This record gives sequence, structure tokens and C-alpha cells, in this order.
Amino acid sequence: MTWVHHYGLSMTNGNTEGKSTGQAELGSSSDGREFVRSVAHSFNNILSTILGHSELIRMDGSVSDRVQYRAATISQSAHRGHELSQRLMALDGEPAIPATVDIQDVLNPLILRFRESLTSNVKFVASICEKVHVRVDPLQLRQALSELLGNGRDFSENGVLLLTVSEEELPDSILISPTVEASGWLRLRVEDSGLGFSDLDPQDLFAPCFSTRKKALGIGLTIVENTVRENGIGLDASGKCGGVFDLYLPIVSELNTDTERSLRDSKAYVWIVEDEEALLEFMKESLEMEGYTVRAFSRPTDLLEVLQPGADDQPDLLLLDVALPEMSGPELFAEIQLRGCNPKVLWSSGYGPNSPFIDKDTTSAFLQKPYTPSDLVEAVRKAT
Repeated sequence: MTWVHHYGLSMTNGNTEGKSTGQAELGSSSDGREFVRSVAHSFNNILSTILGHSELIRMDGSVSDRVQYRAATISQSAHRGHELSQRLMALDGEPAIPATVDIQDVLNPLILRFRESLTSNVKFVASICEKVHVRVDPLQLRQALSELLGNGRDFSENGVLLLTVSEEELPDSILISPTVEASGWLRLRVEDSGLGFSDLDPQDLFAPCFSTRKKALGIGLTIVENTVRENGIGLDASGKCGGVFDLYLPIVSELNTDTERSLRDSKAYVWIVEDEEALLEFMKESLEMEGYTVRAFSRPTDLLEVLQPGADDQPDLLLLDVALPEMSGPELFAEIQLRGCNPKVLWSSGYGPNSPFIDKDTTSAFLQKPYTPSDLVEAVRKAT
């Protein structure tokens, strides 16, 4: 067996049982997994420090434009580093913890964030069926779909990227057949308008570090394959007319969140209202790095437009600035309660915790400004 070293990972170009040609050996042992997780954890701690300090510099109105620019560049690089560390952890092939989840709850937040990454030369169209329950590790599915959408976006320059989710039969011929049983299947299809890959064996696309682009790491589709194999779901690919990738998820009859891992992996669904854009970005990224699902709003009216009485999309925790445009934080919270939503609240302010602007509510927590990323995460953890 011949070994090659690429991007610091040990790979094999031989075949191993149950793996495609070029499948990574890293992550095949508990020691390898622990090593990757340990490095990624340490890396994320460093990035949190970089992000926090760079954002504080950007919020300092006394520094020059040149310093502001440099701080913004540092912050952007730290964000890219965080994305890479998350991908490396997914590349490790951590064992799946499947749960029964509503596919819309898994996909809608992801689609919302993905749209923000698009440029004007790519048209993105998403079509998702009515509520369907599937059994899959929701966090791994989100990561895999993020990789497919990211690839599709890059190959759809000046074109169209499609995401369609519908109930379909398994095809007679499929690249990776499901290993779980199901009475029906939900197909997630990502289709780009690029050149396709009809001259390649689809299996080769999923080999570690394989890419048709010079500057790409070639780990995205390997992450997808890891997710497929860990969850026992189906995978198919075709490149005759653009790139087409299908994931087949087992449909189940009902949702059970009491005995299984929840959609957000026991992490709260956090909504933030903060009128300082740079601080809002820092808060959102810091919490997402810790696995929280976050929605960020710079104006109270933006949140009120989204929050509708009786809607499923409601926060577990509100992180509210006391002083906001249009209305104060306490006034916003009162309006939210009138709409039938009564989440936990974490107040944040440059004023102290004994500020007269905040009602002395023993169920609410307080976070003093300024704070570091670790301060923020710890406060949110305690508040939930």
C-alpha cells in the first residue's frame, strides 16, 4: 500500500474495504479522531481570541481608518480559519448520532445563511416539500449540504443553482446504497449549471484532496461521503449536464425529541438584537462556533416582522441590548410577550446590571459590555 502526504493528512491511494479509492485513513481510529478534535478545539480557542480583539478594535472609533481596515482583514481571516476547522472536524468522520427531525427545521436556517454568501451572478432557487420527518444526524447533514451548496455556488458562476427536496423512489443504480431500512425516501438534490464531470468516475470525486480547481482543498465531497456512510443514507451523483448530487434520507412517521438528540444538539436557538453591526457580527459568529443556531437582528422591527404569533420559528433565548433604536430592549421584550412568545432573556448593556432601564426579573441574566467571546458563550450557556 502506497502512502502520500497532502495537506498534512495521511492518505492511501489503495482500496480498503467499504471505502472508495483514495479514502482517508485518518479518523479510522479513536486516537486519530481525538487528535483532530483536540487540534480543532485549540485552534478555535485561538480564533475566538483573534475574533474578539479584532472586533473590539473595529468598534473603537478613536483608531484610524488604516487600523480599522487591518482589523477587518484579521477578522475575515479568522472567520475563514473557523470555517476550515469546522470542515476538518467533519472530515474526521465523527460517529453520527441520528435523530428524528423535521427536514424544514434542518434546512431553513442553513438556506437563510447560504443566501447571504451569494453574489449577484448566481441565481439560487430552493424548493422544499411540506413537513417531512427523516432520521439523520442533523448537524452532519447541515455540514454535508453546506459543502454541496458551496461547490454548486462556485461552479454556477453566471448561472443557476438549484436545491430541490422531494419524496422519491430509490433509483435502480446508485453510487452508495442506503444501509438503513425505510418505507420511503426523501431526496435532497443540489444541481449546478456548471460544466459537469461526465469524463470522470463519480466515485473519484469523493476521494480526499481531489479537486478540479487548483486552489481548492478537495475535502468538501469527502465530508459528504463521510456523512452518508456514518448515517447509512444514500448518495448518487451525475455530471452529464452540470453537477447533480442526490442525498436519500429515510422518512419516518413521527417526530420524537424527548428520547433522541435534539436538532440543535442541546444548544439553544438564540436570537440577538444589537444595533452595532460589528458587535452583532462578532456575537453571531462566536455563538455559532460553539454550535448554537443564531438569528441576528440590528433593529427591533426586523425581529417583529419575523416573529409571528403561533409560528414554529421562535427563540429559546433572546440576547437583547438595553438601548436600541426605535424602542428599548425592555419595550421590545414586552411586545414579544404580547405575541405569545416568552423566551428566556439575556440582557446586555454598557450600563451596569443594576441599571434602572431593566426590570429586576430573577429569571433574566445580564452581560456587561465590553466582553470577550468566552464571556459571551459562558453567559449564554448559563442563561439557558
